[in-house]
This record gives sequence, C-alpha cells and structure tokens, in this order.
Amino acid sequence: MLYFRSLNLQQSTGAVVQPIMLNKFFNGNVGFHNGVRISAGINIILLVLATFLACTRLPPKKTQIAVSIPSLLREPAYASLVAAFVAVYFRRKVADDNFSHS
Repeated sequence: MLYFRSLNLQQSTGAVVQPIMLNKFFNGNVGFHNGVRISAGINIILLVLATFLACTRLPPKKTQIAVSIPSLLREPAYASLVAAFVAVYFRRKVADDNFSHS
C-alpha cells in the first residue's frame, strides 16, 4: 500500500514541478526553444529509466489469441469503417495532387 502512495506522490510532484521548471526556462536565460528541448530530454531519460525499472506482477498468459484480418473484414461494421477510411484517404490524396499541380 505504501508503494502506491509513493507513486501518487511522485505523479503529483511531477505535475507541480514540470510547469514550474518550464516557466523558469521560458522566462529565464534558456528561452523557449532550448527549454522545450531540455524538458523533452528530461522526459525521455525518465521514460527510459521507468521502462527498464518496470516489471510485471503476473507471468504472461500461455495462450495467445490470434485474429486473422479476413475474419475481421467479415464484420460489416468494421469492414465499412475500413472502406470509409480508405475512401477518405484516397479522396484527400487526389485533392492534394490536384491542388499542388495548379
């Protein structure tokens, strides 16, 4: 239980520290562009650290559910959604090509 309390404390601390840090960067000597770069670098470092420190609580399941694409396309709702996305993509592609040649 103490572990989850510390996680909540870390999340709320990050939510308070990050905007203050960005404000100091933006209004200080660092400036906006370098402040965003520094903040992104800190976030990437923390994300990589969290990725390596995270571990699963339960072992992976033995069975994997394999779903084939043809079986998904047999469902009318999903098939119509995919067809609509493809139609919109090609319509925008044709419109962009016609616009760029003008």
